[in-house]
Amino acid sequence: MTVAPPAPAIKVGCPICGAEERTWLHSSTDRWMGGPGTFRYARCRSCGHVFLGLRPAPEDMWRYYPSDYIHRGRAPAAVRQAFRRHDLAPRVSLARRWARREDGKVGRLLDVGCATGDFLVECRAAGLVVAGVEPTTWAADQAAARGLPVWPSAVAAAALPIAAFDAVTLWDVIEHLEHPIEDLRHIAGTLRPGGHIIVGTPVENGWDAHVWGKLWAGWDTPRHLSVFSESGLKALLEANGFDVVWKGWVHESYLISALAVTHLAREHLPAPLASFVRAVLHLRPLREVLRPVFRRLDARLGGCALTLVARRTEAA
Repeated sequence: MTVAPPAPAIKVGCPICGAEERTWLHSSTDRWMGGPGTFRYARCRSCGHVFLGLRPAPEDMWRYYPSDYIHRGRAPAAVRQAFRRHDLAPRVSLARRWARREDGKVGRLLDVGCATGDFLVECRAAGLVVAGVEPTTWAADQAAARGLPVWPSAVAAAALPIAAFDAVTLWDVIEHLEHPIEDLRHIAGTLRPGGHIIVGTPVENGWDAHVWGKLWAGWDTPRHLSVFSESGLKALLEANGFDVVWKGWVHESYLISALAVTHLAREHLPAPLASFVRAVLHLRPLREVLRPVFRRLDARLGGCALTLVARRTEAA
């Protein structure tokens, strides 16, 4: 990826409690997309939250979300679509379960950070009434072209209707938010009392984060502005009008480990050999063979891709 050099990294306070006192952690570059700059993580001394303390300025973040940010692979379109449906099926099942209404009416689902709308298309086919929020213009345009109602803006700027949805999903989104508390409060307002929020995000206390350290793909510098722990994410939800009612690992951690090995190969192997390693690790048959192993590891040790479901309280 070729981009102009960004403005110097800026220093920010903790996005959860606002404190400035921190313990600096490791520095990192954009290993995945190759964007310019070096950034640094910190742990808040007040609340313990891990965040990107030296990060791109908000006006420069677009540089790290190019049009190829969402990879589709090289298989024929029909094959990619079948794999995508297969991978999304657990998320769709969870959305149907928690968007269910007691009065028998069709559940209404909002997906925050809906990208090009793959998940919403599957939820619509499963019988839900769907809508999305997507701040990246090109992705929002593609979702709208598929007949999906989309707010093409950041979630806090979206004119969301009050108490309109039965469930809201944030799949791999909350870690990207500059102001997670403000956004969660805005989301709480668009959920009916008793509705559910579903949050999936990498967590720093998973087994794979401990194994891979600085190479852990859950950092995804500089796009991941926050790196939550399970307890920190639960506390954030509970402090903003939600009661956690379910947790699980909807997707196994195989791809996170595969990306870590890919990063390692790029740093220590010649480019052709590193590309070969990446191609092998992303072979679908290999993933399917190893999927049960990683599911058992996640269930026993706690994996990276944690999902929490929380109910909106009456007082929210």
